Amino acid sequence: MATIDAHMHFMPTVVFFLKTALCFANLGTFKLETAVSRTGVFGGTFDPVHTGHLIAAQQAIRCRNLDKIVFVPCAASPHKVGGRTSACARRRCASGIRSVGPVASARDRLAMVRLAIRGNPAFAVSGVETERGGVSYTIDTLRALKAGPCRRDELFLIVGADSLRDFHAWRDPRGILMLARLTVLARPGFDLRIPHALADAVGRANVARILRDCVRMPLIEISSRELRKMLARKEDVTYLVPESVLSYIRRNRLY
Repeated sequence: MATIDAHMHFMPTVVFFLKTALCFANLGTFKLETAVSRTGVFGGTFDPVHTGHLIAAQQAIRCRNLDKIVFVPCAASPHKVGGRTSACARRRCASGIRSVGPVASARDRLAMVRLAIRGNPAFAVSGVETERGGVSYTIDTLRALKAGPCRRDELFLIVGADSLRDFHAWRDPRGILMLARLTVLARPGFDLRIPHALADAVGRANVARILRDCVRMPLIEISSRELRKMLARKEDVTYLVPESVLSYIRRNRLY
């Protein structure tokens, strides 16, 4: 009986340690399930992707403490009429469409981005827009990412400072800000005054957050349009595009 009594005496202590261990085990599982990644979403035509895009993405990672950047090439949806951008295209561009009339195919632009980001574990590419096809609305892309590969991530939508002028006219700007924090890349000397229409559309609290989340960029004068012209004229674009991308362009006779 003495032996049984001794065992019974220690039982509460054993139960306590078991419960404590179970508690810590559950806590670890909880942390694992609720862990999120700070993910930047960087959309554009990337026609072609160039060094400026890569520098901008890396600057966003550094300044916003992001874990990764997902490059999202837009779908091929040309809207050109008689060599000029059509009125329809301008309305679409002002409604949250990130690009008008890419020259290279979606397959080629995806391939070029994959080559450009190779070797950087913080960079990824998504074909969510090119696979969907048609007009690329930002709100649809964010919803697709949140429903799929980024369902547990905190999203940061990376846009150029010029986008602030028309952001109020994008499709569902408040919905965009509910799904992602707007991260504006502000080049030196750019006027960051917020249009009254934007404050009316998204509210002053969101405007304050947008201004607070701006990323100051170094001056990088590279544009895909100028690069296409230079490539068509057989001019030297060394260091303006990654060497792997340039090799792909030449091999496939793009631009």
